[in-house]
Amino acid sequence: MGDFKKGLEEIERKKKMILVNFLKNVPLFSKLTSTYLKNKLADHFVHLRATKDAIIISEGRPADRVYIIKEGEFIVTKRLI
Repeated sequence: MGDFKKGLEEIERKKKMILVNFLKNVPLFSKLTSTYLKNKLADHFVHLRATKDAIIISEGRPADRVYIIKEGEFIVTKRLI
């Protein structure tokens, strides 16, 4: 069981480093150290895969998250009264 657990930990470590490397290329996070990103921020990110025509956030909803688009295209709309 120890080897299995070590294998899972290694997979998680690699996933975290991929995220850290991605974040280093986002201007908002580019000046932060890899260590800070890995130890303080990486665990707070959630990967979200959206399908075509999915609504990610609706106007008027509280802003309780920040979305970083890694790839793909999104349309932003605003209602005018």
